[in-house]
Amino acid sequence: MLRVTVLLLIFLNLAYLAWSQGALRAYGLGPAAQSETERLSQQLHPEQVRLLTNEQAQEAEVTARRQRCLQAGPLAEKQLNPLLKTLQPWPVGSWRLEPTQAPPRWRVVLGPLDTLALARTKQELKDKGIGSQELKLPGLAVGLSLGSFATQALADVALEDFTRRSVRAARVLQDAEPVRGTRLVLPLMNESLRPRLDELQPALDGIPLAPCQP
Repeated sequence: MLRVTVLLLIFLNLAYLAWSQGALRAYGLGPAAQSETERLSQQLHPEQVRLLTNEQAQEAEVTARRQRCLQAGPLAEKQLNPLLKTLQPWPVGSWRLEPTQAPPRWRVVLGPLDTLALARTKQELKDKGIGSQELKLPGLAVGLSLGSFATQALADVALEDFTRRSVRAARVLQDAEPVRGTRLVLPLMNESLRPRLDELQPALDGIPLAPCQP
């Protein structure tokens, strides 16, 4: 019995060797043939593969790092305490706060206005569905801000829209000072942290998270 078992094992080993080496292909037996042509046919869009120079590879790496890093700001003082409470359970090194400032913004304003005109104008704007906010104008005068914009071009477009809505005497004015505050930086956003971004939204109060800038 032992001799039969040994002979059977030897036969099976020889059969496997012949199969793996393709000696049985004439009988329709053997592993699937692999060739460069077949490998190329299995590639998805091989024509889109391109080699990068060292400079292009470095730029791609910098871009990837920025996409993994997120930031939001500037944040106002009142936002910091709720934000710190939310971030307290986060892993050490997964976030930091940095002082920052944004360049002066452009506003569409009405004014200066005295006390009576201020109240009347706010009500007229409200009746038209236009929000407004009291604003200190140069020279300590008081006016109303109808919106804040990153560029003068955007403010000019908004001014045209307000004019079509019968808002008279509005003008575009640049803030005198840059906006100072604090910036939240999430230096390396990974898959374990990404689902927790929703926790930050109430504390950020509408300030979006964006890829980090140098």
